[in-house]
Amino acid sequence: MYENWTDVPGILTADPRIVKNPAPIASLSYPELQLLSGAGTQVLHESAVAPVRAAQIPLQIRSTFEPELPGTRIGFEAGAGLEKTGVVGFAGRRAVSMLRVLFREETRADADTLVRACLTQRGVEVFHSSQGVEGLCLLLIAKPGQDALHAACDEVRRLLPGAQVKLRENLAALLALCRTTREVPKLAAAMESAGVPVHHLVQTPPGALFCVNDSQYETALRAAYALAFG
Repeated sequence: MYENWTDVPGILTADPRIVKNPAPIASLSYPELQLLSGAGTQVLHESAVAPVRAAQIPLQIRSTFEPELPGTRIGFEAGAGLEKTGVVGFAGRRAVSMLRVLFREETRADADTLVRACLTQRGVEVFHSSQGVEGLCLLLIAKPGQDALHAACDEVRRLLPGAQVKLRENLAALLALCRTTREVPKLAAAMESAGVPVHHLVQTPPGALFCVNDSQYETALRAAYALAFG
């Protein structure tokens, strides 16, 4: 067991700047930690985790200010935690844009590669992508009105004639890390009940991504947290 001492009492179940006194997560697997980190949780840098993970060593995150607390244990299997609903915790990214590309049958083979190339060439980060029978949906880290993003969309329209290219800006992506999928519809309903429309939902076990208006992100997180841990 390798102990990493930080200024926080472990990986928290939500952003403490938004949710009051969120509890630490008792245990995580390394893949779950990677999922939370990719969605915005910032406790450990990947360079600090990679060596112990490669050496197959469990990691314990502890607080130097509260050494009596157990912190968060990170291993190779998800352990039993304090969650009572199957929801382990939340993370999120702000200033997200959603790009939908609906294309014709004959353009499907290389459409994903082409769209990604257009975005990469202009420095637009793809945060998450999913593909269905009708097209692509990509979540992008790009500021509203960013010229590079709009230029990439124009290039996609040019290279995929007949495709529908729809860009939606001013969004946020809220990740719910879940060990069961049964709570996902309830989380979406809790946000809707709080007046937050869910524009896009992707279930990616062990989690689910909810796309909401950036201006309503904090309301969405509080509503989801209250359902899971309230």
